[in-house]
Amino acid sequence: MPRGRQSSVLSALKYRRSAPLAAASLVTFLADVFISYANEDRDRARALADWLHARGLDVWWDRRIRAGESFDVDIEREIERARSVVVLWSAQSTASEWVRNEAALAAERGVLVPVFIERVKPPLEFRRRQTIDLIGWQGDPDHPGLQTLADALAIAPTGDSTRDPEQQRDVRPWPKWAIAAAAALAMTLGAYAAYKAWSPAAGDDPRKEAQAPADAVPPTDPAANKSSSAPSATDGAKAPPPRSNVASATDVTGFWDFPPVEGRRRKYLELKMLAGTLLGQEVIGYPQDALTTSSGLRKQAPIIDGKVEGNRISFSTRRTFNRKPGDSSTRTENVNRYTGVIAGDKIHFTYSNESAGEYWEETAERRPAFKGAERQARFKEHTGSVEAIVLLRDGRFASASRDGSVIVWDIATMGVEARLDHKGQVWSVVVLTSGLATAGSDGLLAWDLRERVPMPARFEPRSGVLERIAVLRSGRIAGSYADASIAIWDPQTFGIVNILKVDRSLRSLAALEDYDRLAAGDRDGTIRIWNTRTGEAQATIRQGRTGSNQAVTALIELEDDRLAFSTLQRKAVEIVSLRSRGGDFVLPSRVGQGVEWIARGRGGRIHVLEAENVLTTWNLATRKEENAFEVGADPYAASVVEELPDGRLVVGLGDGAIEVWRGR
Repeated sequence: MPRGRQSSVLSALKYRRSAPLAAASLVTFLADVFISYANEDRDRARALADWLHARGLDVWWDRRIRAGESFDVDIEREIERARSVVVLWSAQSTASEWVRNEAALAAERGVLVPVFIERVKPPLEFRRRQTIDLIGWQGDPDHPGLQTLADALAIAPTGDSTRDPEQQRDVRPWPKWAIAAAAALAMTLGAYAAYKAWSPAAGDDPRKEAQAPADAVPPTDPAANKSSSAPSATDGAKAPPPRSNVASATDVTGFWDFPPVEGRRRKYLELKMLAGTLLGQEVIGYPQDALTTSSGLRKQAPIIDGKVEGNRISFSTRRTFNRKPGDSSTRTENVNRYTGVIAGDKIHFTYSNESAGEYWEETAERRPAFKGAERQARFKEHTGSVEAIVLLRDGRFASASRDGSVIVWDIATMGVEARLDHKGQVWSVVVLTSGLATAGSDGLLAWDLRERVPMPARFEPRSGVLERIAVLRSGRIAGSYADASIAIWDPQTFGIVNILKVDRSLRSLAALEDYDRLAAGDRDGTIRIWNTRTGEAQATIRQGRTGSNQAVTALIELEDDRLAFSTLQRKAVEIVSLRSRGGDFVLPSRVGQGVEWIARGRGGRIHVLEAENVLTTWNLATRKEENAFEVGADPYAASVVEELPDGRLVVGLGDGAIEVWRGR
């Protein structure tokens, strides 16, 4: 069944809460592989399904939803039963809520096998995972990514599966009666979902805007519809302008942030006065950046007809976009008209959207005037997303990338001293006494940087996907695996000395200063302290909610026996004492988005990198922001930051670039 139709039906069932279907499954399947993909990638999903089936695997990829079955229940059941869930990441699938939900469920079970079919950055929750590269694959049996996929699925890349032939099942086409029945059910469900979407239920506000089609780019600010209580133009009355008892001010120069709202990542205004004329731009970010790009909708829109008179401000912004991505015949103009009252460092806005014909109210707040920073250099030695940056002990640092390279840089000259090539993606790097240890798709490797031409030494391998590594105070190396285990290696013998079994697969690791203890954050938000010698969990610093997928996204130990961490749900940095095991204080995110990385700074400071490329420096003693600025260039997200000994900041980006910044 086409995913576009399935998604619309499922969305109606999930969010409109329509009555459950009285349906029975005609056939029960137990698939070896479940393929999750966006409808636009159906041909590539079919090619991959054929390749897997030719190797003796039973593949589930939408076509097995039979007439009479409940789609959302059926999909969830198949993911729960599948031995592996292959998620095809592309510009379309990263913007698909259903693909993200399927990937989250697979990650929770520890059976997720992510695959790139386009060069994109996966959703935040999945960016620390090793991802197989099938970009550009057109059915070529010799594509190197197929070998990696075969290893992940434990099959032969060009032969049959090692399973019993009687266990192999054919993927048979549907009979005509089943296709007709499925089409009839889909039409019935689609009509019911449409009725529920366009007919307000009891208690619903009929002024709220109806849901946009799945293939349409949202208007400039659709999220405002959900939180607004202002009447629409169709009610026959405009919303009255907001009132303010605060002393007015006409100085509007600066950046003005709107509060975070569901449905958009970020919205702010950049305003300045020139010869009495108001200039600037409106900037709006959406979660579906790839969809926005394919529709030709720019995040930035210049201010038109800007005026400031006393404590009153007014202006308009205009964007054009394709309602149907890639179809220029659906080109549409989107205009926002703003009027507001200036009240010190706040502006109370009433604004309208012509295409929606409605009015909303929001308050924008001016950002503090930080000193900012100057970008001193930008280097493009990597071709894939930079996943780790570490300082060495001799005036050098190293950066690791998904392109399979680790580059050693000289801090003084910012020149490349060495390139350590791997056979697959590299996700994590730690510093050893004489070099580096790297974790990636080719396992755990040690590199002696004292050699003129560094050659890797391989640590004892074990099955599974190695995700993160950390160096313990004793010199041992801890590595987390997707099968919910932690391996401990001896750096002298390269052998495994202990394996810890944890509850769920881990997202982040932090070695503690007191010998062989390890802080580990898992995918439900729990942080536990492990004794790597005994294999026991000594304490739980934070307990996540049961069944939650709000993973610990960043985790470091501070110098004063405290942890700093963030989760997807929290969207802030929490400081916790290891002694009291209680919360100390919380540092809010700058723009209300998820935290990508936390790095130690000098003098009791930390640097927090958010998903919107905002880098903030906090003074932990005063609990105040000291600086904040934007790094990188849209649409390439920043993923990692590290402070150099001279105070400069090195930032790694999604396009493989390395940027060097110095605060003013």
